[in-house]
Amino acid sequence: MGYIDLCGLRGYLDDFRQNASRDQEVMYCEEDLEFIHKLVRKNKPFTSLEFGTGYSTLTIAHALWLNKIDYDALENRPAIRNSNLFKHHCLDSNKGWLENTKGNFPADLSPFVVFNFSEVQIHALDKLQLCSLYRCLPDIVPEFIYLDGPR
Repeated sequence: MGYIDLCGLRGYLDDFRQNASRDQEVMYCEEDLEFIHKLVRKNKPFTSLEFGTGYSTLTIAHALWLNKIDYDALENRPAIRNSNLFKHHCLDSNKGWLENTKGNFPADLSPFVVFNFSEVQIHALDKLQLCSLYRCLPDIVPEFIYLDGPR
């Protein structure tokens, strides 16, 4: 049994894969998902931000859910000044991809995710470097940021 099985993520991924679009299916990489999950579990962010949506969104939400279980089990929980506790904000410029992920998302992990759409502009910095500018970013201060994209 590997990490994904032991942490309880396998069932969620298998269910998600059954209804994933063909575009999403090619993005499935268990090694990446395991790495992301371990990062979130180790660093224990309360709020996260992802540029992109898909399997990584599910993986981060699952890790935040486990982090919340651990936090709730503490006898002396520290007071945290954060209105986005255990929330993963994902941002995508592709409405189809966003809706597919949102529609395919497990109900028990949905409270941990905020789906956001934003248009994107391409901008040249000093006429040398191209970058993407999102028009509408969530008003949050994330402790973990994941930039999702093709390999």
